[in-house]
Amino acid sequence: MTVIAYIAGKRNLRDMHAFNLQDGSLSMTGIRPLPAPMQLMRILILFAGLSACSSLSASQSGMKRIKVRVGQLKEISLPAPASSTRQLSGSSDNDEIADVSEKQRTATAPGRTGRNQNNMIFLIKGITPGTAKVVFTEKQTGEEGPGEARITYQVEVVSR
Repeated sequence: MTVIAYIAGKRNLRDMHAFNLQDGSLSMTGIRPLPAPMQLMRILILFAGLSACSSLSASQSGMKRIKVRVGQLKEISLPAPASSTRQLSGSSDNDEIADVSEKQRTATAPGRTGRNQNNMIFLIKGITPGTAKVVFTEKQTGEEGPGEARITYQVEVVSR
């Protein structure tokens, strides 16, 4: 393996030298650095690449992660749509790993208020070990298409 490094000297900071790390020898062959415009171009490309990676990771960080065991049910509570003309639904990108369904509401006893009265409760069930993406979307009732994604979960199903 050869490492190229600047040798910081008092007189000539532009000289680069190669160090061979396999046999420990030092090769003093001078390697001319790139011209200044090319160095600037490389720095700009590196910066643009790093910026793109950080924005990609930021968009994925909005995804919530949950872990369930095979056969386990996990309740997810989401605020119900503000309008009765809108519906909220959940779907899994891999139904063989995780299944999503809406929990059926039960009548509460008189004098008791449900703690999730304005929320919809969904159940995520682990089917087989693996990872699935579960997306909860909202759309107009009767509207075709996937709707607008409200929240996304990365569900990891693990064996018992």
